[in-house]
Amino acid sequence: MSLRTIAGDTAFRYLMVAGILVGLLNLVIGYVETGKTDIVGFVGFVVLVAIVGALLVTYWGSVEQRADAE
Repeated sequence: MSLRTIAGDTAFRYLMVAGILVGLLNLVIGYVETGKTDIVGFVGFVVLVAIVGALLVTYWGSVEQRADAE
């Protein structure tokens, strides 16, 4: 699967939106508790969600292709 196909997938977009929202929530909670922002942690979390999301979408695509072939 190409990156364009993965980025255009609806499930990937939903995963990214959910990951960004959870990351922002974590960022705000961390700021309220400590008074400091953890931008590196936020970026790391979003990158992790993007990698896992891309792997899931690629797997789902291959399973769908196999099911269509049968």
